[in-house]
Amino acid sequence: MRALPQSLEYLTLVGTTEEEVPSIAALIRNKTTYIPHLKELNLYWSILKYPENKTRSLSETLYKHPGFTREEACELWQDCIAKGVKMLVTSCTPPNEFAE
Repeated sequence: MRALPQSLEYLTLVGTTEEEVPSIAALIRNKTTYIPHLKELNLYWSILKYPENKTRSLSETLYKHPGFTREEACELWQDCIAKGVKMLVTSCTPPNEFAE
């Protein structure tokens, strides 16, 4: 793993690829060793927010996490919570079919 400054507090990565997923996951899991001061991680993930009167099943894809499978995304999210790292997620509007 490449050396990162231990004083790093905010990390933003654009266009994450499948090949980078293991490195990102290892970085967060080993936060205290590599980047103990990390507070926020931004991978440009997003979530679709539907109107309250429109129900969607949880099995449908509501999150967009480029480069990550659903399982990898959930695991990274849990690791961030466990390590005290805030994951930035952008809220998006749904397709027009759900507009009021």
